[in-house]
Amino acid sequence: LIWLKKLNQPSRTSIFQRAVGMRSVTRSWQGLRPFRAGGPLVARRRAFCSAETGAESAESAESAERPAGPRVLFRAEPLTKLAADCEGALNTSSILTAGGIGAALLGIAPFTPPNPFMIGLLLSVVQVQFAHGWMLRQLWAQQRRHVLEIVEEEQEGATVVTVKCDGGLTRILKLEQSAASGSSPSLADITTQGRSFISLDRQGGDIKDEEALDALLQSELGVASEEVKMEPVSGESKEEAGKFVQKFTDLTREHLKSIADKDGGSPKQALETLVRSSQMGGVAFLAAGSLLGVMARSSADRPPATAESKK
Repeated sequence: LIWLKKLNQPSRTSIFQRAVGMRSVTRSWQGLRPFRAGGPLVARRRAFCSAETGAESAESAESAERPAGPRVLFRAEPLTKLAADCEGALNTSSILTAGGIGAALLGIAPFTPPNPFMIGLLLSVVQVQFAHGWMLRQLWAQQRRHVLEIVEEEQEGATVVTVKCDGGLTRILKLEQSAASGSSPSLADITTQGRSFISLDRQGGDIKDEEALDALLQSELGVASEEVKMEPVSGESKEEAGKFVQKFTDLTREHLKSIADKDGGSPKQALETLVRSSQMGGVAFLAAGSLLGVMARSSADRPPATAESKK
């Protein structure tokens, strides 16, 4: 019995070992406190993960706002009807001018020797043809100023802008990655001072992305390269069309400053002015030539004065 009582009673050593074991367990649990649910390390980890998630969501939102591939920034309708009316007015003006010059030549024919008369007739034909061709080039130049579409695209880290204009003209501009320097103009210089070569009708056009369009038109980047594609209009050859198209890469700042205020308004206004001037010019030539022809013919049909009438 005594031996059994001693066996059931815990010794001091066992009690000490149990106390040390409990203390070690407590210390271990306290050491794991930073890693428990409410610990500071877990809170820091959650904040770090939330920051990473926020950055990823911001990047995904930004990528969603900037769609991949080409972006259409601006679109406008072509000046087809106005250009057709202008071409018809130019043809009518040429006919009226030729009629007026012909009437004047018929009036002075009785008083002119044959050889000078033929030379004057040939020069008149060449003059009418030259004037008609020059006014047609003005028509085509105004058409090719009118911008129909602007498309922006990122290619290999560079910005590529495709500008489609009326009259079968397309410009593909590759912008530099740095600001323009020296005599080379920037894209902002070309769009603000070079309206003789490019014009945007903001009121009549459809702006797809106003913020991106304004940022592009105010860009200080230079034009690294330019590709021009031409579709000749009626009565124009492809070689002739390429000669009268000004490339942006050939422009200089001094040239743009000299023509900054000589654009003549929008292409629509310029075409309307061309129609009015051609009509007035044709009527004026016809009226003056007819008057001169009638006066000259009346003088030629008058009988010569005799000696008795002189007395």
